[in-house]
Amino acid sequence: MEDALNNATAQRLMPHLSVQRNTTWERLHFPASPSGETNVTPGFKLAARSSFKKTWLKFCPTDDNGRTQWFLLVQLPTDIRVNGRLATTGLVALQERDEISTGQGVAFFSSEQLPQLSTYRGEEAIHCPRCRLKITKESTVLVCPDCDSIYHQAGDFECWSYGPCVMCKRDTNLENASYRWTPNEL
Repeated sequence: MEDALNNATAQRLMPHLSVQRNTTWERLHFPASPSGETNVTPGFKLAARSSFKKTWLKFCPTDDNGRTQWFLLVQLPTDIRVNGRLATTGLVALQERDEISTGQGVAFFSSEQLPQLSTYRGEEAIHCPRCRLKITKESTVLVCPDCDSIYHQAGDFECWSYGPCVMCKRDTNLENASYRWTPNEL
C-alpha cells in the first residue's frame, strides 16, 4: 500500500511560485519530471530586468513516510535570496511560503496541492476512510492533498465530495477548490 500511496502522491507533486504581476499574484507551476528534478526555466523573469538563470527546484523523499523536501539549486555567484538571506552555498532547503527574491522581484514558494483525480495503482486493496469499502487497483480515486488519505471518487462512490476529509477535516468541495494561502495574506 505504501508504494501505491507514494505513486499517487508523486503523480500530483507540483510546486509553484507565486509572482506578483501588477496588483495580482500569478501562480507559476513547475511539473516534476520522473527523476524528481524540476527546472525553473532559465531566464524566467521575476521582473523586467531580473531573472532566474541556471536555477532549479528539486525534490527528494526524505524519509519512509513519503515526505518530500524541495531544494532551490542556483549557480554561483548569485543575487538570489531566500527569506532575505543570500543563497551563498547554491543550495537552499525550501519550506512553505519562503520568499525568493533577486533584488528586482519577489516570488513565494509553495508545494500546496489542489485535490486531483487519479488512478489507484496499488496491488493490494485498501479501504476508503469514508465508506469503508475496498478501493481496488485501477479505481478512480482522490488523494487528500493535506493528509494523503485515498477516497473513492467515481460513479456511485463520490466519497471525497460527501463531506470534510474524515482524517484531517479539509474542505472537499471540488467545484470551489482553491489554494488556502496566497501572498496577499502577508
